[in-house]
Amino acid sequence: MYKVRSAHTTIGTLRVETTNNQKLYGKLEPTKSRDTVYVVDGVNRIKVPLNKINSVIAFRRSFFDQLDGNVSAGFSFSHSPG
Repeated sequence: MYKVRSAHTTIGTLRVETTNNQKLYGKLEPTKSRDTVYVVDGVNRIKVPLNKINSVIAFRRSFFDQLDGNVSAGFSFSHSPG
């Protein structure tokens, strides 16, 4: 991320984990200064240096929102004469 100067998101909630293991939840908004972003959760606006961000993960609130993929259930039957 050393070349990233700014970041922002428009939809969804993110889990932002910092290098000191602080977990923040919200959207990213740019700041006026380079190399920092705001993590906005609707109430708080926390300014975080980009070089202090360890990971950014899409956060989904319910268990079923976290599921992604295909599920199928079925059986097969074959009949052989004899």
